[in-house]
Formats: sequence, structure tokens, C-alpha cells
Amino acid sequence: MVGGISQIVKSSVLARVVGEKALIAAVAVCLLFLTPPSIVSAYGDPFVRAVFRYGQYASIVVAIAVFALRGRGGVFSIVAIAYALFGILTALVGGATFSDGVRATLPFVAAALLACAMMPRRRKELLWGILLIYGAYSVVNLVVILIIPAESSVFHFSEISTLFGNRNGFNRFYIAAIFASLLLDESQGCYISVRSVVIYAVAAAQSLLMPSATALVALLFVTAGYFFVIGRKLRCALTAFVYAGLYLAAFLAFVVVRAQGVFGLLIESMMGKTLDFSGRTLIWDAAFKAMDPSHLLLGYYRGGTSPLGSLWSGQCWSAHNAILDLLVWGGLAGLLLGCGLIGLVCLRLWRARNERRSALYSLYLGACFICGLMEAIMFPQFGLFLGMAYSDSFGDEHSPGRKDSEHRCASASRERMRPTEATENGRDVCRKTSSQKTLARSASGWLF
Repeated sequence: MVGGISQIVKSSVLARVVGEKALIAAVAVCLLFLTPPSIVSAYGDPFVRAVFRYGQYASIVVAIAVFALRGRGGVFSIVAIAYALFGILTALVGGATFSDGVRATLPFVAAALLACAMMPRRRKELLWGILLIYGAYSVVNLVVILIIPAESSVFHFSEISTLFGNRNGFNRFYIAAIFASLLLDESQGCYISVRSVVIYAVAAAQSLLMPSATALVALLFVTAGYFFVIGRKLRCALTAFVYAGLYLAAFLAFVVVRAQGVFGLLIESMMGKTLDFSGRTLIWDAAFKAMDPSHLLLGYYRGGTSPLGSLWSGQCWSAHNAILDLLVWGGLAGLLLGCGLIGLVCLRLWRARNERRSALYSLYLGACFICGLMEAIMFPQFGLFLGMAYSDSFGDEHSPGRKDSEHRCASASRERMRPTEATENGRDVCRKTSSQKTLARSASGWLF
């Protein structure tokens, strides 16, 4: 009898571990298609491009279906869906097809909705999936930089680009991997693990070997910021709203007013950049000029002739600034909805500013804001973390990831609980805790 019960328990634990592994693998595959390496579109043969194109469609459908079945409604999801619909409308008005509009906007929104559906119950599996795919991207990229000479292969086709694109975009992968690992550390009750240190070292190495000034500043910000948010007082002060405010101040100073001459010594001597930020001021001027009344509401579609003109080796398809990128390719509608998503997340994190997990999400946003001063940020990785930060549970009763009815039932049961019931439930909790520890040891042994 006892042996039969023990066998059933072992089978149940094994089934749960296998289910967790399968879910992690499914998340990683979805993210692979939502954020494919740049080499797929640049040099992949027609068959490979078709596989990734239809894989991306399938991943978008899966993410939306999971959200429809398990996701919680709320203002964030409504704004995200509206952002997607206006993006498709922009493509259709610009003369593109419906599928073009889907591929231009839906990967970001699908990633955000997938995170909303999986949080907070499946936080661990989602974080492991993010770490698996983007950690692998970072390691492969470093290996390519180290062993393949520049301009000798499609995997390292120039001094500033690899199979994962331009060096300015490497941070999208390794910063996501770093914070996925740090959030796993936080959930396990430790400050930093060997795994996180290794991922950080991989990120730092490729940033130094193929340097981007913006990415280096963001990585230094993450390094210093992590030690700051360990302390509760600084953690409460350094919220996402603070980082957003600093970004807006920098946007006004450098993009609008053009006060970079004041920081000429820092920019030219210490960072090795020109005062026009490698030609970005020309692109910013073109972005402002492009916003005529006919494109002010919905912006332009990324196809045909770029309104930003030509720069370097061809047409420019990035405004090289987060706000201007939203404005040019989404108009006022895209800008307001995109800022609305970020604002909702900042508010959610501010309400939970006492918690270290909230501070880590805020620090991730701060790093993205630094990159957003010189590059676009509305990529699937950013959507993932926005959805996670908004839907995560921070120990309060107003978490969007919890149903109000569950709180009412839990509160009512606590009030009516008798001493004997409390004892029995305590035993149940001990048994559940033991099973959870077994699962944690199995999962950690599998992946690290």
C-alpha cells in the first residue's frame, strides 16, 4: 500500500518535471521564431526564410491562443492589442499587405501577451526559456567574434556585424539573458549565481571585442545599478519612473535641443564618438521633417522608400531613437500607445517598489532606456519584460496576475479556519514544500 502510494508520488513528480522541461523548450522555440538571427533575412536561402517566416506566424498564433485561454484581461493587454491593430492599419494604409503588417508589429505584442499569460504561475519556465535562447545567442555570438575573422564569412560579415546583426543590437539579447538569470536568482533566494556571473562575462567580452558605446554604457549602468538596488532605501528611490524621467530629460537635451556640445569632452574624448553621434543627428532631423500632416496620425510603413533617406550603405529604416522610431513608424497613435504600455508598467513597478524583483524589472527598463536614446527598443525582448513586469505577483492583493475571487476565498478560509484544520493544512503545506524542493533540484540539475 505504502509502496504503491510512493510510486504514484514519484510518477507525479516525474510528470511535472517533464512537463516543465517541455514548456521551457516550447518557450525557447517560440522566441527563436519571434526573434530570429539577422542572418536568416540577410543571407538565408528561400527555404530557410520560408521556415522562419511560417514559424513566426505559428509562434504568434500560439502566443495569442495561450493568452486567450489563460491570460488575464486588463488595461495592459487592451493597450497592447490596440498597438498591434494600429500597426497593421499603418501597413495597410501604406500599401502593404496584411501579412506585412502582422510581421512588423505582432512579434512584439505576441511576446508581451505570452508573458501576461504565463505570469506569475509559470514565471520560472518563462525565465528559463528566455535564458536558454538568448543565453545561447550570446554565447554563439562571442564564439563567432573570437574565431571567425571579420569579412571572411556570412557569420561575421563585417567589423561591426555578425549573424545576429549590427553590434548596436547585441545588447537586446545579452541584457535579456542577464536579467532572466538575475530574476531566477531572486526567486531562489540568492543575490547572484555563478550562472549570472558567466552570462555577464560573456556579455562584457563581446561588448569589449566589438564595442558599441551605447551598449557599454547600458552594461555599466546594469553593473552599478544592481548593487544599488540591493539596499532597500536606494531600491525604493530608483524606480522605473525615475529612469523614464531621466530618459526624457536626455531626449530633450540631445535629440531636441542638441546640447551635446556641453558634454563634448565626455562624448569625444572618453567615449570616442562624434558630436553628431555617428550621423544620428542627421537621421533625427529627417525624422522630424518626415512628420507632415498626412503621416502624423499613423506614421509610415517600413517598405518602399524610407522617409529617413539614405545613410551609410543604403536606406535608413531606423530613426535611431525610441521615441522618434515610434513616431515615424506608428505616428501619434503608435507613440501614445507605446508610451502607454511603458507607463502602465512603470506604475505597476512603482507600487511594488519595496521588492527586489520590482527593482530588477525597473533596472532592465533603465538599461533599455539608455539604449533607446540611440536605437529603437520596441522589440520582442522588450515586450516580454513589459508583460512580465506588469503581470507578475509582488505579494500584494492587486496583482493583475491574480483573480480577485481567489483572494476573497483565501481570506474567507483563513478567517474560518479552525485549529485542527490549520494543523492539517500545515501538514499539506509541508508536503507541498517538499515536492517543490524536489522539482527545483531536478530542474536545476537539468539546466545548470
